[in-house]
Amino acid sequence: MEKVQPIPYRLPDGSGAFKVDVTLWVYDVKHRVRKRGFSTARAASQWGERELSRLRLGLPGETRRRRPAEPGDDPKTWTVAAVFEKCVDFWRASGRKRESTLVHNRATFKRTLAPLLGEKPFASLTARDVLHVLQLDQGLADPKASQLLAGMIRDAGRVGAVAPPVECIPPRPKSNPRLVFLTPEEIAKVRAVLCPSWRPAFLFCIATGVRVGELLGLQWSDVDLDNRTVTIRHSLVTAAAQYFWHPPKNGKARVLPLSDLAIQALQEQAALFPPVKNPENLDAGRVFRQTVVAFQAALRRAAKAAGVEKNTTPHVLRHTHASLQVQAGVQLQRVSALLGHSSLAMTMRYAHLRPDQLQESVDQLSEIVSAAL
Repeated sequence: MEKVQPIPYRLPDGSGAFKVDVTLWVYDVKHRVRKRGFSTARAASQWGERELSRLRLGLPGETRRRRPAEPGDDPKTWTVAAVFEKCVDFWRASGRKRESTLVHNRATFKRTLAPLLGEKPFASLTARDVLHVLQLDQGLADPKASQLLAGMIRDAGRVGAVAPPVECIPPRPKSNPRLVFLTPEEIAKVRAVLCPSWRPAFLFCIATGVRVGELLGLQWSDVDLDNRTVTIRHSLVTAAAQYFWHPPKNGKARVLPLSDLAIQALQEQAALFPPVKNPENLDAGRVFRQTVVAFQAALRRAAKAAGVEKNTTPHVLRHTHASLQVQAGVQLQRVSALLGHSSLAMTMRYAHLRPDQLQESVDQLSEIVSAAL
């Protein structure tokens, strides 16, 4: 008999438990056996082996039961607001969402779903209710309300709620087909009128292409001027006027080489704010101690004063770094590694900036084949 290997995990109260999640093919039919909440590995393994034996013999498996509700509480009467709170607890305990994301979710719910559906029974939501939520997101670049409702419907069973007999399929987020970046001349104009206290951060973004959260979360202890490198370990994320420390976007630290321009920016920043290398206190050890809101406002004012008619944001500086790298002939794979992209597909948006590279590639292939003929 196949041995079932239980999987350990943590409950919301911090105690340990085990779950079973295995797949079995019987006569070209795929069966998935899974259950959570076992107190011991032995109990989980025995249950899994028993269920697999039933499937092999053609017997029905154990009927899955919904998480029990609290005594005297009927899940069919839970309001949308109550289910949202239970989902937030589940997302936080399971690690599915970061704390800053949950803060954004709570703000979205308060602004959109609460006034519309907050006191309505979640199990009684209708297609018309879903349509109203989709209308809230109509024309928006990021359909937050419908995405939140879709997540609640998806995870309703996991929190003991009764899911409504409807689906919520959010529209795809709209992407901006126009890539905005600054030219070298525009960089010089904006820097000339930018507040002196922001010039080092501006130059550092241009020189390294870091995300704004990575910029504001950078620690002096992660700067190595002797070896001309900087390690990106933290990201300072803002949500609803609150700040949260997170790992970088992809969850992995990366080491960036420092150019002369980046080192100049760090030296200028050190002259403005003396370095404090204190790993025990992330806030005190920050290189750039300003806030993202202040940085955004400073860039807007400087661009307007310089006559640059582009929506100059911190993320545009990241696009500027990547665009100038590609235009200088740097390979996309290297640009992707510097930006910390999870896949090369994200970097391909810059490929059109060097169409001559495609011509060079086909010319090289032509030379190789022609030499053999």
